[in-house]
Amino acid sequence: MKLSPKQLAQAFCNETQEKIEDVLVILNSIYINKQLMNSFLASPQISLKEKEEALTKLNLKKDMVNFLLVLVQNKMINKLDQIIYQIKKINEQKNNVAKFDVISSVLLNDNELSEIIEKLAKATGKTIILANIIDESIMGGIIIKSEDTLMDLSLKNKLNKLKADFIRS
Repeated sequence: MKLSPKQLAQAFCNETQEKIEDVLVILNSIYINKQLMNSFLASPQISLKEKEEALTKLNLKKDMVNFLLVLVQNKMINKLDQIIYQIKKINEQKNNVAKFDVISSVLLNDNELSEIIEKLAKATGKTIILANIIDESIMGGIIIKSEDTLMDLSLKNKLNKLKADFIRS
């Protein structure tokens, strides 16, 4: 039975003694080094023992080496980017953090961003990480997006609703 990246991430986070932030730094550096990923860890010509020796020489902790070897053995090393993403999500949940994008037609000032952060923190009960994305096509207002939330408070959306109401009547 193949495990999903989410299940693998959860299992690793449950077993590791390392801080998840440190794990993410290491996994990201391995993932970014595509040569290590593609030509070495994913290569069937290189024995598992050789891969273990090479990973150990990188001064990785034993649980990290074991985790990467499990991925190699189960032909899941190519899913490392998805596993890293899931570990980040687990870390955000553990630290009670929520990430949001605020899309606006102009760059919002610090006071506006602080007000949005304050309202989102109050609504979610979480620490908020906010990214301000500029999209001139929304004309005005803002769109607040997270992985599972969308609040479209843009002028473009309001005009589209007015247009739809006008057409219906």
